[in-house]
Amino acid sequence: MIPYEVIEAKEILHEGIAELLADVNRIKERMGIDRYDTVQPISLVQQNLRVTLHNILGDSYNTMEDIQRLRQTFENARTYIRELETNHAG
Repeated sequence: MIPYEVIEAKEILHEGIAELLADVNRIKERMGIDRYDTVQPISLVQQNLRVTLHNILGDSYNTMEDIQRLRQTFENARTYIRELETNHAG
């Protein structure tokens, strides 16, 4: 059985990653990058976030160690996206 703390963390991180994806969409629009682009670095981050978002609700993250890895992924993506927002504020 998955501990409640893990389930709760998964839900919070799922929401956080969904918000990051919305931020990525806004940044891509501001930068004039096609929403279906798959070549630009931000598009690669977007694709990785989509995969992670999908995997969160599956069996990929069932322990606190898994959650720690997921948090690190989230923090890294958030830092990158915040830097892009700062550099491309419009």
